[in-house]
Amino acid sequence: MRSAKSVLSLLCFWLAACSSQNTSSIAKFETAIIGGEAALESDLVTRSTVSLIADIGGMPVSVCTGVLISRNLILTAAHCLVDFERMPVTVYFGATLPVTMQDPGFVGVAESTFHNQYHRVKDGWGRYVTSLNDIGLIKLAEEVPAAAEPVAILDQGPELQQGTQFLLAGFGIINELGKAQSATGLNKTRVPFVRREGSVLVADHSAGQGACRGDSGGPAFLETSQGLMLAAVTRGAHAGSPNCRNFGEYTSVSYHKQAILELALQMGAEAPQFKTVPSAD
Repeated sequence: MRSAKSVLSLLCFWLAACSSQNTSSIAKFETAIIGGEAALESDLVTRSTVSLIADIGGMPVSVCTGVLISRNLILTAAHCLVDFERMPVTVYFGATLPVTMQDPGFVGVAESTFHNQYHRVKDGWGRYVTSLNDIGLIKLAEEVPAAAEPVAILDQGPELQQGTQFLLAGFGIINELGKAQSATGLNKTRVPFVRREGSVLVADHSAGQGACRGDSGGPAFLETSQGLMLAAVTRGAHAGSPNCRNFGEYTSVSYHKQAILELALQMGAEAPQFKTVPSAD
């Protein structure tokens, strides 16, 4: 059994919040919603957005975000799951984060996996600046709450237009400048899409709104006449930015459609739905 000290050290590594002196790399969990607003229990984003909770000495700590894409399948970022054996997480549904591990809303995890070609990319100075194939899946071991609702995924189609709004949701910090300020529940905001860089969608955070630490794996939705559709999941800051107020990176889900369907099949999970959006949207 790991000591409390070793568990805490691992969590600090995950959140990169225990030291401001680490300039050799970008935080592993480098992305939370800043400049946004609290989501309500009745909001559509709350029905499908979940928190990934680690049990730290009997206390629940939200380390990442995920999104329900079928009745028993959560999509998140691969970097949220690479240390699953050392730091297992459970899934929590609800607009307000739990204060004990006995709070209602927890759903057990059967297994997790991530893209077999996931890897992190360094720049010329050895700093981690992005991740490729940053897609992970969690199969649930129990039924989801009655209010939960899987969201459809945007299928491949016409390229997104610059300025298209992403509706973000996540359980991460709400202020990363100075002493980080943790969220007490789900928050949401909107940011404009800027450009695509391969499988990564870049959004503008310069208005002081966007994803930050703890939002990794959370959804970037499109609001359409067919309801919310998942376009991407939060990856991290763009180009090694030291904060969350420049540009953010979001992993395109449709780009990884085949991998997601194959992994879901391997896990014996219900497959997600991919849908196209009418051009009028």
